[in-house]
Amino acid sequence: MIPYMPSCKTKLSKLNDEILVSFMEHPFMKEMALGTLSHEIFECYLVQDEMYLDLYADYLRNLSSRLSDSSDKAFIRSFAKRGVEAERALHAHLMQPIDGRQKYHPLCHELRSYDKFIRTYIDRGSVAFAFAAVLPCTWLYNLVGQSLLRISVLDGNPYREWIMAYSDGQYAADVSRFVDIALRYIESDDIDSCIEIYHRSAIYDLSLFDYAYKNTKRMKIHKVLTIAGSDSGGGAGIQADIKAISATGSYAASAVTAVTVQNTLGVHGVFPVPVDVISGQIEAVLSDIGADAVKIGMLHSSEVVMAVADAMRRFAVRNLVLDPVMVSTSGHRLIEESAVHTLKEELIPLARVITPNIPEAEILVGHSIPCQDDLPEVARELSMGGRVSVLLKAGHLTDDVLTDIFYNAETGETLSLSSERLHTRNTHGTGCTLSSAFASFLARGYSLNDAARSAKDYITEAIRRGADIDFGAGHGPVCHFSNLL
Repeated sequence: MIPYMPSCKTKLSKLNDEILVSFMEHPFMKEMALGTLSHEIFECYLVQDEMYLDLYADYLRNLSSRLSDSSDKAFIRSFAKRGVEAERALHAHLMQPIDGRQKYHPLCHELRSYDKFIRTYIDRGSVAFAFAAVLPCTWLYNLVGQSLLRISVLDGNPYREWIMAYSDGQYAADVSRFVDIALRYIESDDIDSCIEIYHRSAIYDLSLFDYAYKNTKRMKIHKVLTIAGSDSGGGAGIQADIKAISATGSYAASAVTAVTVQNTLGVHGVFPVPVDVISGQIEAVLSDIGADAVKIGMLHSSEVVMAVADAMRRFAVRNLVLDPVMVSTSGHRLIEESAVHTLKEELIPLARVITPNIPEAEILVGHSIPCQDDLPEVARELSMGGRVSVLLKAGHLTDDVLTDIFYNAETGETLSLSSERLHTRNTHGTGCTLSSAFASFLARGYSLNDAARSAKDYITEAIRRGADIDFGAGHGPVCHFSNLL
């Protein structure tokens, strides 16, 4: 008997059902259905959505220009024009009480990230990948509108017009045709990759509602404590951590473990901070400010490792991201030999995620890692028997495609996170930056898989944007704020 193979539309429809649960369980949607959503929150969402319309219209214009079928091209252009005009009219009516304040509101971090994600496929990906990236904000909005229509109290609901607009029959018919066109291209390409792109795009879409809900009167500041050494050159260590945490939307606090004398040419001196001072810094931050995640970098001695481990146990830190820093980019050893064993026995078991590079992983597992194919097994080997998730970085290999491996110990999944290898000397602090971004995304409530993907996207863009910057005579830094430029 030939096994049943579900169609692409069936797979995406099943995925939509799962994603729709996340949308409809969000307090933004629950309160909208009841008509109790704060106008301040809705206004915050509308302002971002108004700016997104310009981006969306541009996506569809670019996408239609790449289509060979004249009928498809004409419909996509017409759909973009009619859809954007209708939404603008709806926004103009709903935003009347806002007194034009949307004109001065910047794009939020979530929308900037969403735009960068979609443009990756609109500008450089296949037509199928481009369709997969733009499809969720059309298809899912119609499904959300229909779901809201079924559960909403419409009489006297201030959001009735918004709900009706996205559940409208003509809109549903247009969306249906758009979906059919998109699926024809997706089915002729790499379907699994397209589904992954669609899923990630949907997560970005949901993040706009989440942003509006959390960044008005109910705003929560997501806090990350970084425990690491200071880099006088600013490209790595505490300085890189603070930049990366800030750039990815969290508040950065710090505990300095050592002061280094370094620049782009190398490390010229390491001066340890007394253990009691390190412990005091951690205590001061966690006992008062608190932290949604902790990132740990350079810990030079066994005594420091033990002190930090004790603090992590005492404060029951959950989102602990450990970057096992051992050697600087320039080759200077940053940890005592005796501290490696203590790190493995006392601190790694407390981590939720560790982020070693190849040389660090070789020290931790005690054998060489000669090629890319070895990474998934090594990541599992590093996971302390499936207790600690591992992001194993492939930057020290030489393949044209740089594929980091993320082993999620909580689900048993292994993700391949690929990007083009960029040949540049400006790679100082890449490990610090990646692990800090990972911690920041966890602090903001991302799942492990989504945090890993988002951190990978962030560091890839930071390296790309910093690749040609003339900075010092040696290894320069990445562009930490590339996602905000």
